[in-house]
Amino acid sequence: MIGHCTLSGGAGGRPWRIALQAPVAAGRVCVGLTPAEAMARVSGLFSLCGAAHGVAAAGAMGLPAGGAAAEAAMRGEILRDHAIALLLDWPGRLGLPPARALLSRLIARQEGDTTALYRDLTGTDAEIGTLDPAGLRDWLDLGRDAAAPILPCVLSRLRDVAPADWGRADLMPLAAADIGAALCGPSDAARDAGILPDHLDRPVLRALVARDGVSLFARMLARVLDLLTCLRTPGGDLFARSRRLAASCAPCVGIARAARGILAHQAVVRDGRVVAYRILSPTVWHAAPGGLMERIAAALPVDRRRPVLTCMMLSAVNPCIPVTVAED
Repeated sequence: MIGHCTLSGGAGGRPWRIALQAPVAAGRVCVGLTPAEAMARVSGLFSLCGAAHGVAAAGAMGLPAGGAAAEAAMRGEILRDHAIALLLDWPGRLGLPPARALLSRLIARQEGDTTALYRDLTGTDAEIGTLDPAGLRDWLDLGRDAAAPILPCVLSRLRDVAPADWGRADLMPLAAADIGAALCGPSDAARDAGILPDHLDRPVLRALVARDGVSLFARMLARVLDLLTCLRTPGGDLFARSRRLAASCAPCVGIARAARGILAHQAVVRDGRVVAYRILSPTVWHAAPGGLMERIAAALPVDRRRPVLTCMMLSAVNPCIPVTVAED
């Protein structure tokens, strides 16, 4: 669906130019292997989301996926990815001190530390996902104090940089039919394969989207909700959509949920050996011409805030291939 290409967009001023490196056809390394060998190969190939790729590979080749242990490993990968962005990267870009101690506690979290971690991150025991618009505004107002907990601080600064409907890009969520069509041949469908659709039923995000559309800020809030969901629940809610997609796809297609969104693997096995293997990552959808990255860029201004907005856009989409953003 994508190769080495340049996408352009931008509201006013000189347009954005987004250059993307062609993704590696990682499925090729599985050809000739047994299903068990192929599953081990793809799990080790992707260091940031190896558990998710392992689950998708298992589904594609009819192998045991690992049950609760595999979901726990995927939840840990998702939590780590979001935590690094929220506690290290975002604060640094926004002039805030990084929350290194909190990051260490999150990654090495203990069973009894969950409630305290949630409170230290958010400054409240309330479920952020259930806040109404007034509750969200009050929570973000906590972040006006530099000594406030890290998440309201970061989101409050982000709101100042990218207010209201900036970066609006509303796409249909990825469906099983889209995955099937893309695996059968070239597809021009622009779909949201990211994490935002997993949280659109949460009152806080539903109200925000109803008012501002699917803005850049809404996508950043979705990463916060994803992190907090990983922290507070066993993960059932997090993987509900990927399970539904898996149940609707062909038997040779495996689906898993990663920090970037929905992974799809397709395998053809004959005489105990893999003869064809394809991987569709969320980035395949988001970096395609007319996809999420291009649409977000087209809805952002090009001005002195461009460096921060670039980082926000890339963090919201969370691509897994090198991306360069510049002005034409």
